[in-house]
Amino acid sequence: MRHIKRKPKQFIILLVLSSIYIMVNVSNNDSIWWSIAYGVLVISTMMTLFITTSDEEEMNRLLDQEVKRLNMSRERLSQVTGYNRYEVSKSEDGQIIFWISMNKKKELLQKLRNMNPES
Repeated sequence: MRHIKRKPKQFIILLVLSSIYIMVNVSNNDSIWWSIAYGVLVISTMMTLFITTSDEEEMNRLLDQEVKRLNMSRERLSQVTGYNRYEVSKSEDGQIIFWISMNKKKELLQKLRNMNPES
């Protein structure tokens, strides 16, 4: 539910597009049971994608907040974390983005939260 509250427009668009996709399949299929199974598969896949994307964006935002709190430059961040320039980048709006797995992001967030800000 928190994912839907965070991104309501994206959720509605996803739901509408999935419904259209399912209706097109149902109209071309004679078996209602296969259509129902297909609909469940499409909706569950899209919801998994939506939740994963939403979690990823939230984790990137939290990591960016910690980096700003610590007042670290990108070079210093690379030294502290051990991640290279391909794993740590800056978006157009200045947000630090880590291109690492979700588990590594969670570990890094804990590590950064335990550090003191640089002066």
